[in-house]
Amino acid sequence: MRTFAYVATLACGTLLATATMAQEKKEPASAQPGTPAANAPKPAADGPAKPRVFDGYRPLPIGYYNKQLTLTPEQMTAAKDLEATAQKERGALGAELKPEERTGKVKEIMSKRDAAFKALLSADQLKTFETMRQPTGAAPMMRERAMTQEKMAPTPAPTPAPVEKK
Repeated sequence: MRTFAYVATLACGTLLATATMAQEKKEPASAQPGTPAANAPKPAADGPAKPRVFDGYRPLPIGYYNKQLTLTPEQMTAAKDLEATAQKERGALGAELKPEERTGKVKEIMSKRDAAFKALLSADQLKTFETMRQPTGAAPMMRERAMTQEKMAPTPAPTPAPVEKK
């Protein structure tokens, strides 16, 4: 009985301590006075934020390509410049374009960027790059697995005919 009272006292104390700590509002470290982030000037807003446009643009995964193709520093800077140029061209497209026209222009920008990126690569890197972009066959395997699971799924038992009461 004595250990039960001891455990109950500890549990109540822990619960009360947690409740009081949860009610205290702590400022994040970046907002506390005296920290560099709190003293930094806030950037001025340049008008309303632009709405996000979904036009099919995919940025060049430079870090991934660097890891897979072992790009040289010159190739890295050139690839970053290509991506920056493509981003600027995309940003220069007017907002008045219809979605179909915008998507078409974005595809042109991406294909031009991809062709310029391929021109940067050596013969070995280009061979590896082409094999990276080929489908691995995972999608057909997943489709086949789904079809097999559908075939194996149990079919519901037919409902029995109602029994007549006499």
